[in-house]
Amino acid sequence: MHNAARATLAIGGLFTIVGIIVLALGIGTAASAFDLEENAEMIGSSGSFTSNDDDWGFEFFVKGEISESECEGISVTVTDSTGSDEDEFWGAYYDEDCYSGAYEYDGYTYIGSFSIVHDNGVYNVDASREVIVVDTAEGTGEALAGAGLAAFCGMPALGCGVLFLLLGGVLGLALKDKQNVQVTHSPGGPSVLGQQPPV
Repeated sequence: MHNAARATLAIGGLFTIVGIIVLALGIGTAASAFDLEENAEMIGSSGSFTSNDDDWGFEFFVKGEISESECEGISVTVTDSTGSDEDEFWGAYYDEDCYSGAYEYDGYTYIGSFSIVHDNGVYNVDASREVIVVDTAEGTGEALAGAGLAAFCGMPALGCGVLFLLLGGVLGLALKDKQNVQVTHSPGGPSVLGQQPPV
């Protein structure tokens, strides 16, 4: 195989490996980047959180894996600044949800939510055990954006790698190694050019 083809294939292989590694790191980031407690608005059995235009509603979690019956036994009350636990139009601020399993995070159980439809403001939480209140939509969006950027950075390297591999394959088939030429000279006779058979 010609040296140019070998070099092109080596460069293509290197770019492909780098692209795959960066792409895999980006995809892995999406799965592990969002930490509930690190991004929580509130952690505890009592406290408050603020809802504003940037939020997409809030989800309530408890630590550990619990059964539906245990979830039903958890009392959570969310009240506004006037002490009311419901909106005149949309109903209760806290919606218990022990059945859907809508949000799954290792080591945590989703137990209910505070909807985006409620007015902006400060809301107080009173629960029978420690709860974690977090806007998972906003946090997941940020995590996916970071992962998408990492994956996007890996795509050009992967594309270049594949292109170089194809080019190296074509060069390997098209280019032949240069054959050595042997010059034979007999005393008193003309020079004879001959090709030395490949070794």
